Amino acid sequence: MRLDGNAAQGLNLRLNRRIVVLASGLFALALCFTLPARAQSTTPPQGGSDSASSSTEGPVAHGTIATAAPVTYDNRYEIFGGLSYMNFTAGPFAIPRMNMGGGEVMGTYWLRGTHRFVEPGRLGLAADFRTEWGTTQTGPNSVNLHRTLVIQNMVMGGFQVRGPKNQFFALSAHGLGGISWGNFSHGTLPAAPPEAVGLYTNRSAGIGAIGVSLDINQSKRFAIRLSPDLMLSKFGTATDTNFAIAGGIIYRFGK
Repeated sequence: MRLDGNAAQGLNLRLNRRIVVLASGLFALALCFTLPARAQSTTPPQGGSDSASSSTEGPVAHGTIATAAPVTYDNRYEIFGGLSYMNFTAGPFAIPRMNMGGGEVMGTYWLRGTHRFVEPGRLGLAADFRTEWGTTQTGPNSVNLHRTLVIQNMVMGGFQVRGPKNQFFALSAHGLGGISWGNFSHGTLPAAPPEAVGLYTNRSAGIGAIGVSLDINQSKRFAIRLSPDLMLSKFGTATDTNFAIAGGIIYRFGK
C-alpha cells in the first residue's frame, strides 16, 4: 500500500525518534563500561609452591565453551569483516523507508601509549568501509515506476574504545565519520532522473556511525562480532537517522 506524503513523512519522523533514543541508550551504556577502573596491582604471596601456583595474571576459563588458550587482548591490530543491514530513507519527499543489505570491513589499530584514564590497548583508531544495496518505493511519477535500486558506498574513520572483557566476551563502543557516495539513478535512467520519482540525486554526503560491538571469543585470535549502529547522513537539507547492524568475524594479530 502506497502512503501519501504527509502520512509517510509522519511515520519517518516517528521512526527517526525511536532509532535515536534506542541507539543513544545503547551507546551511553557502552560508554559507562568503557571508562575503566584503574587496574589494581597485586603482590604475589610469598611462600611455597601452593602460593606461587595461585599467583597468575588471571583465571583461565574452563568448560565446554572455554577458549583453548587465554584471550589476552594484547594484539596491536584487528580486522572485522561481515554482512550488514541498514534501514534508510532514499528521498527528501516522504519516501517510505527501505531495507538495504551489504557488507562491512573495519580495521583497528590499538594504541599502546599509557594515560591516566586510558589503559594501553583500550583506545584504537579505526578505518571502515561499507556497501549497501536495496530497492525502494518511489513517489508519485509519470513514468509508472514503483520500485528502483539504490546503492551506497561508505568510507569512514574514527575511534574504537574497548570496554569490559573476559575470556568469553568483549564489549566496545565506536564513533566513525566520513563520506557516503549514493547512486539513486541506477534503476531510474533512462526513463527519468531520480528526482522525478521522489529520490535524492546522485551525490556524496557526510555520514557518521555511532554504535557498540559485542565480540564472542572463539579463540585468542578469532571472535564473532555483532554490531548495531545509529547512522547519521545528510543527503538532503535535513539529517537522516537510520539503524544499521552487522555481524561477522574478527581476526586479531600483531604485538
